Amino acid sequence: MNEALVLLPDMMCDARVFGPQLAAFSADHAITVAPITGGDRIEEIASNLLDVLPRRFALVGIALGASVAMELVRRAPDRVTRVALMGPPYLPRRRKAPPI
Repeated sequence: MNEALVLLPDMMCDARVFGPQLAAFSADHAITVAPITGGDRIEEIASNLLDVLPRRFALVGIALGASVAMELVRRAPDRVTRVALMGPPYLPRRRKAPPI
């Protein structure tokens, strides 16, 4: 069995959004579709997920799930082996925007 795979859906979504990925990867990977409902803030959701997720895992997040994925990577970079962010609602700015 290869590394564990954690899938984080968007708000109001469940495992069905990952149907093709579950079909393609479930024979070779232990897959967890983790709900992003365990808190009121992204930081709280990530903290609660880290208590129950595998020791090391690959991570995929869609939209709000991508925001939670970024927080998981920030909090526990040693546990996340790789990450895919699909449609994140925002990405941190690296530099100040030029004046208009």
